[in-house]
Amino acid sequence: MAKVILTPEQKLMRRIDREFDKKRLIGDISINDEEYRILLGYLAEKLRWLRARRMESIYDRMLSTALVQIGIRKYDKNFWSHVKEELHLSRWDQSDQTVLGKSFIRTLKAHRKYMLNESDRRSANILLHGFVSDFFAPKFFDFLYAFYTIDLERDLSRLNRDTMHDLIEVMQRSDNTGRTYFLVEQTADAVRLHIRGARTRVRRYLKLIDHAVWNEPLPELKPLRMKGLRIA
Repeated sequence: MAKVILTPEQKLMRRIDREFDKKRLIGDISINDEEYRILLGYLAEKLRWLRARRMESIYDRMLSTALVQIGIRKYDKNFWSHVKEELHLSRWDQSDQTVLGKSFIRTLKAHRKYMLNESDRRSANILLHGFVSDFFAPKFFDFLYAFYTIDLERDLSRLNRDTMHDLIEVMQRSDNTGRTYFLVEQTADAVRLHIRGARTRVRRYLKLIDHAVWNEPLPELKPLRMKGLRIA
């Protein structure tokens, strides 16, 4: 029997199908630049297909992963305008935004993934699955660095159950007072819905900050996006 040769798109689709239920947040599925281009091509073609059939929504893991990746890479307080730009479509209207948003929610529900209750906040559900966008990552790490230097006094051994509880409580609140003005709502949403995962993620980020401060070799943590890590 001849060996079946998969296209790059088929390979990516298989991996996303395999990892979709393993990752609590869709943004934790690692996507490189070439795979991102594949996702954009897939999303543009799928939107044309939806338009032609005048469908209200579909269940689609690739489509959902593509939307989350656009949020991770492009969100800067605006989301849907970047979707339009990234897909290079000559036409874009409210119905396109609606069908993609509804498809994302439908896919979340099918997999029982974290989502907000507000049905009219589809973009917020997309963004929380990225935890923090690349644009806001520096502010997020400024927030963590302030906690590391002030609350922990650059001593990671001070990160006990109580200090972690206090930090997570502040991140959930995200009330734009004190240091929380560094945080964006997508991060607060993700923390509120996935507290255990947020603790794990924050602990790993603080370890990286600690390594950088004391000029120690950084550990291999390849699933993490560290573009925003800046140590003063």
